Amino acid sequence: MLFDIAPKERVEDLYDMRRELSSLEGFLSDPYVRMVVILGPRRTGKTSLLRVALNELGYPRLYVDARRVLGSREYFVREVKRGLEEMLSARRHRRLLLKALERVKGISVGGVRVELEARDFKATVVDVLESVDRELGGGFFILALDEAQELSAIRWLPKVLAYCYDTLRRVKVVVTGSEIRVLEDFLGEGDPESPLFGRPYAAVRTRRLSREEAIGFLEAGFMEVGMSIEEAVLREAVDRLDGVIGWLTYFGWHAWKCGDLRRGLEEAVLRGSMLSRSELERFLARREEARARYIAILKAASVRPLSWSQISRYLMAELGRRIAPNQLARYLSSLVRYGFLEKAEGKYYVSDPLLREA
Repeated sequence: MLFDIAPKERVEDLYDMRRELSSLEGFLSDPYVRMVVILGPRRTGKTSLLRVALNELGYPRLYVDARRVLGSREYFVREVKRGLEEMLSARRHRRLLLKALERVKGISVGGVRVELEARDFKATVVDVLESVDRELGGGFFILALDEAQELSAIRWLPKVLAYCYDTLRRVKVVVTGSEIRVLEDFLGEGDPESPLFGRPYAAVRTRRLSREEAIGFLEAGFMEVGMSIEEAVLREAVDRLDGVIGWLTYFGWHAWKCGDLRRGLEEAVLRGSMLSRSELERFLARREEARARYIAILKAASVRPLSWSQISRYLMAELGRRIAPNQLARYLSSLVRYGFLEKAEGKYYVSDPLLREA
C-alpha cells in the first residue's frame, strides 16, 4: 500500500523508483561491484528502496538498522543478533546460515534464536562473513547497513568492511545514508587514513518528487484506499510537504484514517513538525553552547536560500555580534552534514519542509 508508513517491502508499493530499483538490483548482481551506497535527503525512500531490492533479488542478507544502534557497541551486538535471527526465520536460507554459523566460535543457535558472545565481537563478525562466503555456492551475501553514518562510533567496523571488500568475493556491502555524513564520517572519503579510502563503489541516489509526481502519488494513494480527493487540498499538501515522499505518505495515512483531507493534512504537518523538531533537539543537545547560533541560522535559511555572507549579516543583526568566519563555516558544515541544511548554487536552505513549520 502506498500510504503504509512503514518502509516498503514489495515492488508494487514503491512509487516511481523503477530506475533507482533497476540500478540497485544491477549493482547487487554485478560480480565486479563490491560496495553500493544509497544516498539521498531524509525521507526520500532510501530504506524502502533497499528493502524492496533485497526482497526482489532474494539473496541471503544481514540487515542492520543503524538508527537503533545509537552509537552503542552493546546495541550494535543486539542489532546483528536481530539480523541473524531474521535470516534464520526465512526458511529459504536457513540451511546455509546454520551451516555457516556452526563454524563460528562465540555463537550458539537454538531454533531461530541466536546467542552471541560480545567479548570479541569484531572477530565474531569477521568469522560469520568468512564462513558465509565459503558456504555460498552461487549468488551473493548482502551486508546491509541502513543509515550507516550512525555507526561511526563503532571504530573497528570500517576495517572489517575493508577486509570484506578486498577478500570475500561473495560478500557485498550496501550502506544507506545522507550524502555527506555517510561518505565522510563512515566511508572516510577524502581521508587517506580511512580503511575504506580509495575503494570504488556504485552509487544510487533517491530524490524528492517533482510537483507533478507528488500529486500523482497522492492521487494514486487515495484511489487505492477508496477516498475521494480535493485538488485544492492536494496542491496545498504538495506546497507544504515539498515532494518529500515520506511526509506525503504521512499525510495520506492521516487523511485516510480520519476520513478528511484537510484534517489529515493539518495532523500530518503538526506531528511531522514535532518529529522534525525532536530530531533537531537531539542535534542541539550536544551543542548547547552554540544553540542560539544554530537556531538563528535555520531561522534565516527557512525563509529563502541565503549565501554565506547573507547568513553572516543576518546573525550579526539577530545576535548583536559578529561570528568569526571559521566558526560560521563550522556551524554551516554541521547543519549540512546532518541534513538540516542543503547547499545549492552557493546558497543554503532548510531542506525539510516540516522543520520550516516547526
